[in-house]
This record gives sequence, C-alpha cells and structure tokens, in this order.
Amino acid sequence: MIIEVNAKSRAFILTAISILVSISIFIGKTELGIFSKQADEIESNINKINKAVTQYLGQTKGFENLYPIRLEKMGLLDKSFGAHPEDAPSNNWTKNGYWIGAWGDSYAIGYAPVFTEVAKYLYGTYLREASVVYFPHPKVFNPRSKNWLESGQILIVFKSSSHHFRESLNPE
Repeated sequence: MIIEVNAKSRAFILTAISILVSISIFIGKTELGIFSKQADEIESNINKINKAVTQYLGQTKGFENLYPIRLEKMGLLDKSFGAHPEDAPSNNWTKNGYWIGAWGDSYAIGYAPVFTEVAKYLYGTYLREASVVYFPHPKVFNPRSKNWLESGQILIVFKSSSHHFRESLNPE
C-alpha cells in the first residue's frame, strides 16, 4: 500500500521525526552505534573527575590551583589519567585527553577528540549541571547540529553550585 503525501505533509512529518530524535538525544536514549563505547567511557571518566573536583573543592574551598596533578597528588584522581606537571604548558590536560581546570568562578571538564553524536549525548547528560557547553571548543555547542562528522574538544563548564548539588546526592 502506497500513500501519497503532499510536500506540506511531508515537511510536517519530517519536522515531527526530527523533534522526536532531538528529544531522544536530550534524554540520553539515543542509539549511538559505533560511538556508544566512547560515550560511555567519557561519561564514566567525567563523573570520576567531577567527583574528584567536588572533593577538592570541599578540601580547598576554591578553584585556585585546580589542575589534574593536584587532584592526583591529593589522592582524588587515579594516576591512570596521566596528569602533566603543574608548570607544564599542558598543565590542565591529562595524557589521555581530558581537560580539568578553573573557569571563571567555576570549573570545566573537557575531552578531545569527540564527534558531534557523542557531544550531543554528553550535552544531554550534563545539561542540568552545566552553565555552558562548548563543541567544538571554542564554539558554544548547538545541539541541533546536523554535521555529525564534526569533531573536536567538548568542554563542559559546570555551574558553580553543581558541586554542592552532587554532594547533597552523594554525601560521603
């Protein structure tokens, strides 16, 4: 059975499908296919880093000197991340591609490289805790991007109060 659809109806159907796909991306239910393993790994590591930053802030009461090496030296971040020395030009980077540091009156966690589909997933995952998401950094992320082959660094700037939010969920 073939149903003929006029151009206006076709446009409406395509728009509706696009909206449904966008909603599924925002709630993290999208099928990432070949990107799902990378997305799971990055999300897991961002959660580990975020927990380490939360503990750091609880101990230091500020964002000053927030570097991966400090987190490692304080025993808050596993050495497998591979922090660079504090005086190195790449002091905010880890050897496995994560960026950790102060960002204005808050902090940011980033990773490179990722493709648009992974950036969309991470955007949806951290939307409530982020004040802004850059992808590819330094561009503010557009979750409606149709360029799925675009790649670069994702940088998630967390709201300055999000560490308090996480502590209230996971008091230790």
